[in-house]
Amino acid sequence: MVHISSLADDYYTFDESSRSLYGGRTKKRYRLGDRVTVEVGRVDLQKRMLDFRLKSGPTKATTMRTFEPRPEKPAKGKGKNGKRKR
Repeated sequence: MVHISSLADDYYTFDESSRSLYGGRTKKRYRLGDRVTVEVGRVDLQKRMLDFRLKSGPTKATTMRTFEPRPEKPAKGKGKNGKRKR
């Protein structure tokens, strides 16, 4: 895991609606599932823990993406008009 304190290029805030970290100055956005490159920052052999640092951030396509809720699906077994299919 990359700790938020290791993201030193900006001040990141958590956007609850899109579940992402948003940089106020750089406008970078990090979301769960974004592909990033990391490097090992620290190794603690006694605790058997690794700390990672971000080497490169999300791609431009990820940065430019906006959050849009998915359209609601009709209930199972019902057609477009809300009546049961036969």
